[in-house]
Formats: sequence, C-alpha cells, structure tokens
Amino acid sequence: MSTFNRRLWIGAVIVAAFGTAGAAVGSEPSRVDTTAVQERGGKPALRYEDDTLSVRIVMRTPDQLTAFYLGRGFNRAAIAHILETCFITPIVHNKTLDVLWLRLDDWRFTRGDIPIARLKRDYWSARWAESGLPLAHQATFGWTLLPEERDLRPDEGAGGSVVIPFQDRPFTLTMRFHTGADKQGPVKTVVFEDLQCTTNPS
Repeated sequence: MSTFNRRLWIGAVIVAAFGTAGAAVGSEPSRVDTTAVQERGGKPALRYEDDTLSVRIVMRTPDQLTAFYLGRGFNRAAIAHILETCFITPIVHNKTLDVLWLRLDDWRFTRGDIPIARLKRDYWSARWAESGLPLAHQATFGWTLLPEERDLRPDEGAGGSVVIPFQDRPFTLTMRFHTGADKQGPVKTVVFEDLQCTTNPS
C-alpha cells in the first residue's frame, strides 16, 4: 500500500469482501481492501457503494433524538434513557438480482479488540418499564429500529437505527451480509472504521 493510501486509511477505510460460495459459518472471507474517499474536512466516510450494495450511515445527535421522540409524545424519563446510548442509522440497498440478507446478529461493533454489545429489544423493554412509557409509544420506538432480520429482494432497501452503549472513542462497525435465497451465496462484508457517537455542539 502506498504512503498516500496509508494516510487515507487513518481517516476511514471501508472494506468490501466476498467469501467463497457455501463458505462455512465463521470462516474468514478473502478481503479486497478499498480506501474510501474522505468527506470534506477529513471526516470518516459514511457511505459505501459498489455494483451489489449501497450503505449510508447516519449518526443521530442528542438534539435530533430528543426532537424526534418528544414530537411523538415520549415522556422525559424515556428520552433520558435514549440519550444514554448511541444511535447508528444504516440505510442499506440491495443492488443485486439476488436476495441479500440483513441479519443484525451477523454485525459486529468493536473498539480495537474489544467487542461492543448491541442493545437489543429486550434491553428497551426494561427501560420502558422504568419510565412508564405507554405501549403505543413502545411500538412507535420499535418501528424506528432496524429489523433484526430481513431478506432484501432485488432493488429493495431497509433503514432504521441500531443502538449501542455510548462510546467516548471511535469504534468500528463490521457488516456481514449472506446472499442467496438459501443464504448459501457469497458473503458480503463492509467495514466502517472510526465511527463516533455524536454529542450536541457546545
């Protein structure tokens, strides 16, 4: 890798990879490294696109989350629980002529070698009980989250939030997508590095 590419690597790298067809679960696909173009100001790239897939990442700010959920009648206690966490909103689009599987348990959040546990739906059930959030509002929150598993048909997309504990340092999101109606096609892997939980401007 050239010195120029190594410098870009520090800002943001997105890795696109295919495993071999029928690869065993847990096997590492061969990887083809692609250095992403930085956004203006040297910020990490939050988009990836090739002939088979496009992904856009939106990092939600506390102000955005507060305005959105207040506007839907959430109480302050529930919003306080939301603001303790970090909302990442991927928008995924299948550009293939085959099925692309979105399955959140195949995604990994890490900070260096340290895994970051995703906050799943059962986590929120306990928070809503603590804050007395009505069932109708709990249902509203549920549809703002990315589905746990979804088969994306050709030219179909999906979007929604994935939530992790708030991180005060950059972290990595590794997305793995199985392909094919039987999930036996090549595995597509996209890696976003140097993602950061957002805070409100001072």
